[in-house]
Amino acid sequence: MELVLNRLPYRSLQRLLAFVIALHNAEEAVTADAYLPRVREIIERIPALRDAGVGPPSLPRLYFALVVVTLVPALIIAWATTGRDSPVKRQIVAFITAALLWNVFLPHLSAIVVLRGYAPGSLTALVVNLPFCVYFFRRSSKDGMLTRSQIAITLIVGLFLLVVVPLLVLF
Repeated sequence: MELVLNRLPYRSLQRLLAFVIALHNAEEAVTADAYLPRVREIIERIPALRDAGVGPPSLPRLYFALVVVTLVPALIIAWATTGRDSPVKRQIVAFITAALLWNVFLPHLSAIVVLRGYAPGSLTALVVNLPFCVYFFRRSSKDGMLTRSQIAITLIVGLFLLVVVPLLVLF
């Protein structure tokens, strides 16, 4: 049976990324309130983090950040998938996809380990984001939209985006 995503035009696949991000961030928004106290407790037990004043954001600040990291990529994706296609536009959407892929492993998988179970956003991270991102890069390569070296560079830039963007939004 042919995968439904295989029938989508490449631009539609790129646009689907905005929906994937929104779904993931909605899960985080709905579940974060129940988990922030547990995160604070864990941080308090780690002297280096506690002494450095590291802690989770307040719930309103987290909600604000989730809105920003949902709308900004959606607007960028809308721009990149409108009008004439170009390698630069494809690369920009790929950067966002790479950041989402790294987001599965760094905050979500590590949070599952630390919390010893569910963490906000982990369901969509593992069940939706991971397969989507892997498919996106395989399809991008297969369709000749990105070369393997472009994908490698994209993954490095995506990691940088994952680290830097939250710092800009939360602080």
